[in-house]
Amino acid sequence: MSVHEILNEPHLMAAQIDLQRRFNFHVTLGDDFRQYSAIIAKGRAQQPVGLPFDPGHSSIDAGQGFWLVGHTPDGVLAHTQAMRVIDNGSSSLGEYMLANFRRYPPAGVALDLARSRFRAGPGPRQINGKICYHGEFWLDRTRAQLHGMGLSGALARFAFMVALSRLSPDCVFGFMPNAVACKGFAARQGYMHAEPGAVRWQRQDEAAGVIEGFLVYMRREDLTYFLSIPAQDMAA
Repeated sequence: MSVHEILNEPHLMAAQIDLQRRFNFHVTLGDDFRQYSAIIAKGRAQQPVGLPFDPGHSSIDAGQGFWLVGHTPDGVLAHTQAMRVIDNGSSSLGEYMLANFRRYPPAGVALDLARSRFRAGPGPRQINGKICYHGEFWLDRTRAQLHGMGLSGALARFAFMVALSRLSPDCVFGFMPNAVACKGFAARQGYMHAEPGAVRWQRQDEAAGVIEGFLVYMRREDLTYFLSIPAQDMAA
């Protein structure tokens, strides 16, 4: 099946239903971030909505973003992720993030933003056009039945399908802590580029140390290539 065949709403709906059937996991897709914020407040109170997706901090116009949430059969929130278009103008991703990375901090962590820093690697300096930020990826670690069966990769793949269909970006990017990226999570999600040393978040509590992170990204051609690979091949 070609990528063009999956870039339509009926196919997205079929993929959404398939996620529920294969993993016994109910996935909801939306674009009203006030509704998303309410879902998070009720089901993930220990981790607030990240700043880029907080409707009280910045609005996301219709057609400029979406969110996914997943619930277990007993109705418990166990997964979140979201994407939005950023306003980078004519700046490359690297140029934009050098000036604006503090708008994309990890949620729920007390940070010293003045002493945090971003380093633009060679890839982001060459990426222009319509760029989407991918964040909020969370899968409840306390539910062992959700891990070790490829669910996180399937959920990320579905989000990339939605992004190409609804947002049509030239690039999708995100940040990933070293502790997660070095365990192969970027590969499990499908990211084809991961640049180390991109971001350092300085905690307010110096004894707690810093959060070092990768910048992960895929250009449009990477996304279309990745989605052209049959899902069963990725699972294998």
